[in-house]
Amino acid sequence: MITMQDYLDRAPQVVKNYLGNSNYRKANGDFSVGKSSYRAIRVIGKFVKNQVPFKSRDAFIRDFVYKNPSAFWDLYDKSKRPDYRWK
Repeated sequence: MITMQDYLDRAPQVVKNYLGNSNYRKANGDFSVGKSSYRAIRVIGKFVKNQVPFKSRDAFIRDFVYKNPSAFWDLYDKSKRPDYRWK
């Protein structure tokens, strides 16, 4: 059986760099857009949508990216809009 850590191990190096860097985290452990960028959110979200099975996506987000998966998906949708694309 594949665990969430196995999905993270299969991630591209850029996703591992974003998720592994403590400089991109808030005090509570959530991934921070202010300390990184919307581009990072888009890269992470694209990996999750393409490589993690649908039923496991929220668990993956909760374990490695954001405590609240719906807030992450809102940021991901926002990152695809032209106003935030290059920020």
